[in-house]
Amino acid sequence: MNQLYKVIQIILIILTGIVMINGIFNHDDMSKFIINVTVLLWIILMAIVAYIIRKIHEKKN
Repeated sequence: MNQLYKVIQIILIILTGIVMINGIFNHDDMSKFIINVTVLLWIILMAIVAYIIRKIHEKKN
């Protein structure tokens, strides 16, 4: 279970890096908006998946 959280943490760090690099080097507002919304949706999706997996893991114990 800890391995899953480490993977999710690494993915979140990568997504945060993508947003930061996008903010520095990209000057087109529309593409910034699209990338930021996409990353936000990925983060929300990962949070939901982590919550569901945690609930399933708690039921097994």
